[in-house]
Amino acid sequence: MIVQIVMLKNELILLEQLLPIWKEYADGFVFYDDNSTDGSYEFLKKNKKKYNIFEIIKNPKKGIQYETDSRQLLFNTALKYSNNIICLDADEYLDGE
Repeated sequence: MIVQIVMLKNELILLEQLLPIWKEYADGFVFYDDNSTDGSYEFLKKNKKKYNIFEIIKNPKKGIQYETDSRQLLFNTALKYSNNIICLDADEYLDGE
């Protein structure tokens, strides 16, 4: 199984366009939402079953945080589901190559 991990913040427009494409190459998803205010988190929750979203992690902290800590949490969460992980940011297109 291939799990795609994604960090995002306020990228609803991109999610709406890219999730159907990503779904062709990944079996499931784990997202890390860095306190979006544009409805990204709500969109993911609403479409959790449609896109086989395993987990949506919300940034537990406000203010400054090391990005490496956030990414480690994201990887550790994805590893619960598979050792095969694709890592993309929300603005990256995936063509399967």
